Amino acid sequence: MKYSFPHSLIAGLVASSLVLAGCGVSTSSDSGTPSAQSATSDSGQTPTPESPEASPTATPNDYVASPPENVKAPKKVNGGPPLISRIETKRKIVFLTIDDGYFTDPRTAAVLAEYGVPATQFLTNNSVNGDRYRYYQAISQRDGQTIQNHTMSHPDLKTLSYGAQRDQICQTNEKFQQAFGQRPFMLRPPYGNFNESVRKAANACGIDYIVNWSTTMPKDKLRYQVGNKLRPGDIILTHWSEPFHKWLRGLIKEVHRQGFKFGALQDYLPKK
Repeated sequence: MKYSFPHSLIAGLVASSLVLAGCGVSTSSDSGTPSAQSATSDSGQTPTPESPEASPTATPNDYVASPPENVKAPKKVNGGPPLISRIETKRKIVFLTIDDGYFTDPRTAAVLAEYGVPATQFLTNNSVNGDRYRYYQAISQRDGQTIQNHTMSHPDLKTLSYGAQRDQICQTNEKFQQAFGQRPFMLRPPYGNFNESVRKAANACGIDYIVNWSTTMPKDKLRYQVGNKLRPGDIILTHWSEPFHKWLRGLIKEVHRQGFKFGALQDYLPKK
């Protein structure tokens, strides 16, 4: 089953010319910090959301996997949310995540809708305003994926005090609750940088999972942290950017060529 946005919605989405400020990729953690845990399973005015409820999860098709029958959500680590970089599963599925929010393009939304691929968006609050709220919310409502937390201003959280870390995470949760009608429960720390203080701050803000990645697509090619091909449960990091609509179509076809389908990340990392 393929999806399409209403013509009026596509026409109203803003094709901004803002330059992507971008997330650098430099995953790191303090020594002694537990390694990433895997989930186990076989204009200027903020618009009011039309509905606080997301639509049902993405419908299975040639590119989208059916939801899992049973999921065992990862447990807390050191009293806080676990760090997830990949979903532990035998199913040939991967997960699309898109970061930041500095650029909107109706063509990207149209590609996601054409293939029905669910996307987990990790947005930076300072990059999202005005009509861009509507753009990202429309994508969220189409595939039922809650818009998640990528901090207020995209700092390296490891360089901040605990209080500043809390401000970056908690204020974003509050802003997104007001803007989108749903409260984020996943955090992607900018640059993938993480330590135990970040875990403590995230826990205080109601975050259930800290999510990094195992595969990236900085431009038009996939880059793998392990090996030279996709693995079951890979979380793919991408960013909103001007040429992303071209790269996205290529990504979807490459995932399909390797015999994989896309899963909905929050089917495997459910809100607690």
